[in-house]
Amino acid sequence: MSNKFFTFAIVSIFLASCTHELTEISLYKATVELRKGATLQLVVQYQPKNAEDAALEVTWKSSDEAVAKVDNKGEVTAVEEGSATITATCGNFTAECAVTVVEGSFLTLDKKEIIAPDAEDGLGLYEIKVSSNTIWKVKVDQDWVKMDISYLKNVSKAQNEGSVDITFKVENSIDKNATVANVVFSYALDYASSEDEATVELTIKRDAATGNFFTVNNHNKKISFAPGNLTYNIGASSWSFHQNQYDFIGEDNLKVSSSSYTGDIDLFGWGTGDNPTFCSNNNEDYVKFTDWGTNSIKYPSGASTGWYSLETDELLYLLYQRNDADKLCGELTISAGKQIPGLVVLPDLWQAPDGVSFDAKAHNTCDKTTWEKMQTAGAVFLPAAGYRELGEYKTVDTDAAGKEYRLGYYNIKGKLSSYSFVESLYFSIHTDKEINITGGQAVPAGCGQAVRLVRQF
Repeated sequence: MSNKFFTFAIVSIFLASCTHELTEISLYKATVELRKGATLQLVVQYQPKNAEDAALEVTWKSSDEAVAKVDNKGEVTAVEEGSATITATCGNFTAECAVTVVEGSFLTLDKKEIIAPDAEDGLGLYEIKVSSNTIWKVKVDQDWVKMDISYLKNVSKAQNEGSVDITFKVENSIDKNATVANVVFSYALDYASSEDEATVELTIKRDAATGNFFTVNNHNKKISFAPGNLTYNIGASSWSFHQNQYDFIGEDNLKVSSSSYTGDIDLFGWGTGDNPTFCSNNNEDYVKFTDWGTNSIKYPSGASTGWYSLETDELLYLLYQRNDADKLCGELTISAGKQIPGLVVLPDLWQAPDGVSFDAKAHNTCDKTTWEKMQTAGAVFLPAAGYRELGEYKTVDTDAAGKEYRLGYYNIKGKLSSYSFVESLYFSIHTDKEINITGGQAVPAGCGQAVRLVRQF
């Protein structure tokens, strides 16, 4: 009996020594600043750590749920800018965390897309502006896009806050099918952590409009075409390309002679790159050729240079002498709000997209969706934009048999004859859809013609 009693006494004394009542609770963070939309898990700490009352239920409450909400497990969600107190209650004890909600995380780019025209010596440098108020990082998925990381010198290494310019160098790629690079900016949603992220994407395209190449001489010189016909704004004295390959201005080109006209023109006399509004009925006034490509031309991703006008020999090789030349040029009418006939020139390695067919010896028609597929595959479209001469604008003419045909006249760097005629690209599309193409057609130098520039691939 005495032994049993002694054992019971020892156990009772041991249990008593291990029993600790809860004396205090606290939260591992007493104050916290959260971005709007961020979350934070609060954790209760007990004193003593092995208190038996630690198993008691903890309840949570926010002083202002419009600012910060808390669930039954202590996860806080920042709702709106302001201040709120989160209170944890365990038995008779409470602990508080003061929450300040600040502006939500953001990251913005001043552009979402860069289009880099192909060129033999590389595709150039392109700058974007990044604005953010939180931690961010950037990743590129193509090795032909190089990023200048010197921007890190201008921002906090810890948070990358503020605005900064980043320069991307776009290079040619061995894989000619690799025409799109994705640049992903990841930024932290929480001010204090980068665990929860959102992303913003920038797309870089290599000559998206006409990215495939065209051979223009027997020395394997290759070129790519500008994304649209050249335009000049008289009021701003600025050059740009039409937004779509099938766009052209039309009759408003006759306003070039009006001193009050400040709009756009896209028909130019021969060699008027330095004086685009010059018009003269005397062809002998055109004695010097200044290429339009010598100007800085507004491009979708910024100003660009390096464009030039095709030489006569290059045009002839393109139309008649390159491999399969007779299969790579033909007539097409695009339905884009109206019927727009024109000349299609296909790249050397043309592959028709799925569901698209083109026959150079037939009449071809397509809608905008089909044309966009052809354009992505490298097709070039020169609309029958007509011509301007002696105060007259014409897009349609009639042959000896009374048949109407649409006219396309395009400036090239052709030779000037002793009679002040110049060589041009001319094509006519008849009502029966037959197309006649003449490279090196003699045209009066003062005739206002369209311009489609090229650059070396």
